[in-house]
Amino acid sequence: MDLIDVRTGNRKSARIVFLNTGRGLLLDAELVQELLENGGWQVKLARRRPRKQFEKKLIVWWEAFKTKRSPAIYRLLDWAQVTLGAAVRRHVDLQIHLEDMSLGYSGAASVNWLIPNQEWVYPHNLRHFPKLNRILCKTHEACTIFEPYHAVVEFLGFSNPQLNQPAVPPYDFSEGCRRERLRRFLHVAGKSSRKGSAPIVEAWRRHPEWPRLDIVMDNPARLGDLPANVHLWRNIDSFTLKSLRRDCGIVLAPSEVEGFGHVLIEAMLSGSVVVATDAPPMNELITSDRGFLVECANKGSFKMGRLFPTTPEAIESTVGQLLDMPENALQQKIDRAYEWVHQNHVDFTQRFEVLCRQVAGQKTSESVSTVAQITDGEKTPRS
Repeated sequence: MDLIDVRTGNRKSARIVFLNTGRGLLLDAELVQELLENGGWQVKLARRRPRKQFEKKLIVWWEAFKTKRSPAIYRLLDWAQVTLGAAVRRHVDLQIHLEDMSLGYSGAASVNWLIPNQEWVYPHNLRHFPKLNRILCKTHEACTIFEPYHAVVEFLGFSNPQLNQPAVPPYDFSEGCRRERLRRFLHVAGKSSRKGSAPIVEAWRRHPEWPRLDIVMDNPARLGDLPANVHLWRNIDSFTLKSLRRDCGIVLAPSEVEGFGHVLIEAMLSGSVVVATDAPPMNELITSDRGFLVECANKGSFKMGRLFPTTPEAIESTVGQLLDMPENALQQKIDRAYEWVHQNHVDFTQRFEVLCRQVAGQKTSESVSTVAQITDGEKTPRS
């Protein structure tokens, strides 16, 4: 059923704002769009162009320049950006910023939410957070990070758009096929350099007796020469990736940092044993009860997130445990992970729908006053 504004007779409108940088954010946008449209919202996607390297450096310089000058000057410049954005963009009832806040869009909505990926939130953007009504966090780790910077920070959770489709049972493998599958390893890095690829390859280099490892990576140059038991896939399509997930029963995903972890959700959905980093937020999705956790170190901050690199020795130890584990014990982990990922989707969907219904029932004046209340300093960014 469509949501109708009783004052105007129009459908309630929403906009999803995100940088068009790659597959992860597109999955985020697709998931949120489907849930909004199923709830009766009229939804528009605002795909922002990724910045080139020189533009990123220019922005860092510009932020530093404004900060060194009078605070009144950069408040005026920020106000001008918000005002101009409101003048040139269509106004919507609800605006959801994915990953980081877009200041230029914030004035063109009655209600602004942010669903952040902390590893891509720049500290200099924290001062814009009072213009948000809510920060909705994918993980408890993100809640801990952003609670000091805003009055309304809530745990939302997150999921994957595959789970919006009709339920599909896990692959039904014969006993022989299952045994072979649980001796095939898969590592999906794509374009990212923060997926723990180097220590994985080094561990395989030290163990030529280990089973085959398939690596999906667009830029493998930093890995050096690959050992004979490692097979590289570059720039593959979704069909090939789906086939690899079907054939490989063990997914290695020891990421250094994640905002959420679609690769973990997709691995659990495909009926695989997942190996992840024993650090937040990765160990919120994967636990020792439904996967394997790799030891890591806290290397320090990465924008508003934290880096947790692992080592070849930690990979060796975890993979050794996995190879020694009976098949029925591995299958139990697979079954528990599959159950968890579906329950997680139900819980996330319910939380999101409740929040959207609350916004749909608000009057525009109420939402504007909420923004003003927060902007007046109920909680402001730390210096």
